[in-house]
Amino acid sequence: MKSSNYLIELLYELNELISEIDKLNSKQRLYQKNCEVFGIDYSVRFSISNIEFKRLRDYVHQKIDEGSRYDRNIVNIKRNISRHKPYLIIKIEQEILRIEESEKLKITRLVNKAIYQSKLENELNQIGSYLRESTIIEKFLGIAKYRRLMVKNHNLKKELIEKEYEKQLLVARTPIENANLIEDAEYKSGELLCLQEDIIKYFMIDRNSIKSDRAGYWKPSSLIPTGFFEKKAYYKLLNKNIEEENNKLEGKIESVGLVEELKKTSPSHNLVKLNSKLGKIIKGELQIKEA
Repeated sequence: MKSSNYLIELLYELNELISEIDKLNSKQRLYQKNCEVFGIDYSVRFSISNIEFKRLRDYVHQKIDEGSRYDRNIVNIKRNISRHKPYLIIKIEQEILRIEESEKLKITRLVNKAIYQSKLENELNQIGSYLRESTIIEKFLGIAKYRRLMVKNHNLKKELIEKEYEKQLLVARTPIENANLIEDAEYKSGELLCLQEDIIKYFMIDRNSIKSDRAGYWKPSSLIPTGFFEKKAYYKLLNKNIEEENNKLEGKIESVGLVEELKKTSPSHNLVKLNSKLGKIIKGELQIKEA
């Protein structure tokens, strides 16, 4: 019976290999399903069928039951499997990790885009709410100016959102991190809420684990005075504050553009310009001293 130990060893190796292949196949099936649900590209680097390995395992079981002691062909098969199994297992583990990272990255990109579109939708809705004809009284009170300033305000916010999205670095997040990020979003469109629901459902996330990190916020009640001249003074102060906010938004937009410009500019080119300026300054100072 001792001479049949190689069959038992082969059986163990086959079971281990089949188990790893099953993990890969299960991961790929789940990945393919999620790609179909979320509308993302499905791509794998390789796949392995375990059918032949299972047939060989059944054959080895049969040989053990028959009390077979030695088979040169099986010995050669065992030698080949023992030699290649570590490499196969490593490649399978690497592919599973690659699929997980690829899936996280694609879902993160999808969530970022959905949040971006939700923010844009909100700004466009806000702009639309201020686009209306003003009466003579509203013009006198400053309400018409207030509406124009708010249209500009939300246009600037929209432009800032677009620029920040363009320069946003893509960092992969786990499904629960993406679900929490949506929960933290200040504006949630129907599409964004549906995406969050799909993430919770298909990645089997416990709803109790979805927490918002955003501090509770309050909305002030209407403080608009009822008196005619009081209302005019109120809108005068309000319009001044909105103008200041618009100036700050314009500054933020310019700073984002400046950062992008600095990234595009060659560092060596900057150094050449800096050295040239320093050279002129030093030369000018030397001429003054000589004089």
